Amino acid sequence: MAVVGTIGSEAIRCVKTDCSGALDTRCRPCLNTNTHPDMSSQAFLDSLRPMHGQRIYDLVAQAGVDVRPWSISKKTGEAIDPFTNTYRNSQWTFGGKSDPLVACIWWNELVIHDGRIVREGNSKSDANEWGNRLAAIQGTHEGKNRLRPKITKAQAFDQLMSEAYRLRKPVRVVVLDGDRATAEEAEFDSSKASKRMLDELEWWVHSYDPYSGKYQLVREVPPPPKTVRDPFNDAPDPAEDTALLEWIDEAPLSDTEKEAVLKIRVGQGYFREALLDRWKGCAVTQCKEPSLLLASHIKPWSKCTTRAERLSPANGLLLTPHLDKLFDRGLITFNDSFKIVISSKLTLNSQSSLNVHPGLQLRDRSFHDMKPYLEWHRDVEFVK
Repeated sequence: MAVVGTIGSEAIRCVKTDCSGALDTRCRPCLNTNTHPDMSSQAFLDSLRPMHGQRIYDLVAQAGVDVRPWSISKKTGEAIDPFTNTYRNSQWTFGGKSDPLVACIWWNELVIHDGRIVREGNSKSDANEWGNRLAAIQGTHEGKNRLRPKITKAQAFDQLMSEAYRLRKPVRVVVLDGDRATAEEAEFDSSKASKRMLDELEWWVHSYDPYSGKYQLVREVPPPPKTVRDPFNDAPDPAEDTALLEWIDEAPLSDTEKEAVLKIRVGQGYFREALLDRWKGCAVTQCKEPSLLLASHIKPWSKCTTRAERLSPANGLLLTPHLDKLFDRGLITFNDSFKIVISSKLTLNSQSSLNVHPGLQLRDRSFHDMKPYLEWHRDVEFVK
């Protein structure tokens, strides 16, 4: 076994028979503490400690990011030396879209978990904390000029972790070493990296909490495949209630009456509870009395082809009876801005009597998952 380093007077040996004899950050046996019984965790981390003061421009370019914009001043739009472009060179993250994702990580923040090099952090929390400090500063203060760019950089770092996690993108890591200021010192001091290196291996975000911002970035090991769970797996689906469907099919009722019975049935149970929780009352008016509200599908239940369409609250509206009837008959609908669209077939007298007017809109306009269903309703059900 080749000697690849020492810890005090003890030799560190690599079990790989053809090892070059130097601790290699690209050699798995060299970096695997399980096959390195003589190698301490500290030596494992030392293998990633930067030894040279490489320029961030060169490392980002080496990672595959297009650095041509670095030659243009963001403020003036004029040509500038990319190595003196302070704005570009001081960022914490780079790339995105068609470029690789690149993040700067401080060496002294790396830890080892189960033989893996890991960085755990929470940039969203840092940004929020610094934002609170910024708001508390009175008058002109140097701390404001220090905090503002750090808040923006921390937010960008959080967005990169989120993107890498959601899209399962690898992250190229630039490891930094030097004078690292703590989060508490951000108002008074800035970190100064004197040495940098681009890790040859890819890193992956194994976990990211969109609410708290906590993330775990792991070197070399891709995250396990995501298990996609049917969110409606445990919800009862009227389409599977054969007794109900047989009864409706055989009942001596007209098609209109059968449709009305079915509408009432599918507008109850899981679907209704989901809409009550989602809207907290009528989707349009201020009526919050549950007994006066009807749960209706945007794309009618009879025309739904999947469990998600039949059960998802994205395909539903909670409405007062008169609005429910108008929507069901295609006499009103809603556009992509969630504003009401009134059919030309609904007379002005009827509009006045029912208090239906162009100023109405859905009370919560954040439910963008409704848009495909509303588009379907406008195209198919709405009477122009």
